Amino acid sequence: MNTHSSSFARCSVYLHGDKLKYLIASLTLLIGFHCSSQSFKKQDAKLEDSIFSQLFASDLNKAFIYAEKKLDSLKLTDDETQLSLAYYNMGLVVYETSNKVKALDYHQKSLQLAEKTNLDRIAADNLMRIANYYRYERKDSTLTVDNLKRSAELSKTIDYHWGAGRSYAKLASFYTKYNDVKLLNKYLELAAKEYLKKEDGKKTIAHYYCEVGDKIWVKNPKYSVELFIKASKYANPPFLKINFAKVYSYIGDNHKALSLLKEALIEFRSTENRKRMEGITLANLAEVYLELGDFASAKKNCAAGITLLKNLGTSDQKALPALYKIKGILLKMEGQEEQALEYFTLSYDEAVRIKMAHYKVKSLLALGDFHSPKDNQLARDFCTNAYLASKRNQFPDLEVQSCQCLYKLDKDDMNFEKALYFHEQETLLRDSLSIFRVKRAIDINNMLSKKQEELAEESLQKEIKEKKLKVQYRLNGSLVFSSIIGTLLIGFLIRSHRRISRQNKEINEKTQELVEANQNLAKSNEELGRFAHITSHDLKSPIRNIVSYTGLLRLKMAKDANPKTIELLNFIEKSGKRMNQLIDDVLEYSKLSGTSAKEKEVINLHSMLEEIIKLTNPNTNNVILNLGPVPHIQWYPSRIFLLFKNLVENGLKYNQSKSPTISISYEEISGIHTIYVKDNGIGIDEEDFDKIFILFNRLHTHAKYEGTGLGLATCKKIVNEFEGKISVESSIDVGTTFKIEMPASMVVQESKF
Repeated sequence: MNTHSSSFARCSVYLHGDKLKYLIASLTLLIGFHCSSQSFKKQDAKLEDSIFSQLFASDLNKAFIYAEKKLDSLKLTDDETQLSLAYYNMGLVVYETSNKVKALDYHQKSLQLAEKTNLDRIAADNLMRIANYYRYERKDSTLTVDNLKRSAELSKTIDYHWGAGRSYAKLASFYTKYNDVKLLNKYLELAAKEYLKKEDGKKTIAHYYCEVGDKIWVKNPKYSVELFIKASKYANPPFLKINFAKVYSYIGDNHKALSLLKEALIEFRSTENRKRMEGITLANLAEVYLELGDFASAKKNCAAGITLLKNLGTSDQKALPALYKIKGILLKMEGQEEQALEYFTLSYDEAVRIKMAHYKVKSLLALGDFHSPKDNQLARDFCTNAYLASKRNQFPDLEVQSCQCLYKLDKDDMNFEKALYFHEQETLLRDSLSIFRVKRAIDINNMLSKKQEELAEESLQKEIKEKKLKVQYRLNGSLVFSSIIGTLLIGFLIRSHRRISRQNKEINEKTQELVEANQNLAKSNEELGRFAHITSHDLKSPIRNIVSYTGLLRLKMAKDANPKTIELLNFIEKSGKRMNQLIDDVLEYSKLSGTSAKEKEVINLHSMLEEIIKLTNPNTNNVILNLGPVPHIQWYPSRIFLLFKNLVENGLKYNQSKSPTISISYEEISGIHTIYVKDNGIGIDEEDFDKIFILFNRLHTHAKYEGTGLGLATCKKIVNEFEGKISVESSIDVGTTFKIEMPASMVVQESKF
């Protein structure tokens, strides 16, 4: 019942004084109120409790007391709507302050009431919180994904764009641990689609692109930069400056990083009022100041960050481990050993508490470094744990530091065999990371240069457009004026022509400046590429010398030389050859980036595969090749050759059969063209299927099988390039089958041979 009808009912009572009419009007009014209340419950959002929201943002202890009292009072009523909200608020504050399991219980109770009373928005928000629990506390991927998908679907049915967008963004955040770019793009695009339906949605889209980019930074810096650039096309919030500061720090421009962080801090303090992000900015500032040797500024920002964050909730304290570690480093430099140890320990404890694996390893290394001069055994325990954690979580930069620490400790304890092992591991990782880092730095520099070029082009086009509009306005004005005072037309046109000429001259000058800037960028990129090539060449040259002179030294030694000496020489020569192969493989991998200079060609795949078998194993007597009908395809021959060469070599290398067999077949079903490469080798455990395509990831030791861990990663990169798909099926001691799906556009002739 609407306001007009209820008013009319009341008026009729007062006018006629009829008790029956009064009773009917009253009942009608009550029914209308009940209906509108139910409608409100169904359509309203989370029914925000503004007092709780303010306390939750400023003082968690007061928020807990308020939420607990509110819940106790509502339990005595039958208001299930408000009770559902009270349980939700209790879940929020308990999760941040005390018992995560108890928080889950509150959210589940809130969800039950919300579903019962059709409070879909509260139900969707509870599903997100429940997913959060299963993700971080139980490590249950299935329940995490299920609850987030339920939240997204429920939100979409009621046009709750914020809820749907956030659920999709959290799905993208969850999948960062798998480094699956396709899934990340899928869910980020779905989130963006929902947020664009909100008035202020662009800023939120930028936030989640930044958040996902930040989470995947350690595993995939190049993709992170792509996400940061995408974010900048939606909005330019201060947290985007933090991420670009990280990028500039990565490529060695700490001064640019410092400038961006200072801008971000000013914006957070003046407009954003977000303590969590302000704390992250202070932590980044302290780290950059430490890198630049400005210890006074590092100390100041570190202290401010700790003061700001230590009383916030768990979710807002992500920067605390970094701040405690920096504080420890500064105290150690000042000679305050006991206080430094206290902060290194705090850094580790906080990293464990808020589940930050990367900083947990960093803190272990800091503790190992602190104890190394005093207690080698304790230092070794810390560094060993750091080494195992960095390998498990695939943190190659921290694995290098762990090897360095263990090498130093074993050398000091005169355990030379272990020291030599860790020294070899460190050298291999450091050299491969150096090459890879140069390649990444070049790629990232190119991306930043392209972004700057696009911004410059946009600015120029905007300026040209504005000047043309101004010229047009003036010209229109001159035409109107000329109709009134015809005698002044010629003079005005002459002046306009001169003015336009001057403006065109300015435009041409700016265009020329842009051309020169682009030429300088191209030259800079060419020099970076040349630098990468020279670096790799310089790495290979001393390794070749080591291998050659080791061989000569062995030849010149007497036959009765110490066997241990001969064993060490063999070890040096083998390690050198392995490093040489690693550099070759990394260079081959790096060549795959960018567009090929050559044109695509039609490839007779059958002939190419026969050639690969001969090159891979010249003595073909013991190798069986079963090559079925395969199509002619169109692509870059060198890359297709490398793809199948690596797969065939993989099948022969990891093969203990007396008659190694490679079977290659092809099928086309419903427009999907698939080539199978099958072997009868040692097989791969199902739990390792995802690992084999990761750079430098090996399932076996060098002593058992030679290799660099780049072959299958190269295959995946080639298949991704032609927008195909590569997958694996395998059984231990039976064999492995690699399946390559190709787009129909690649297949030009389904020829038998």
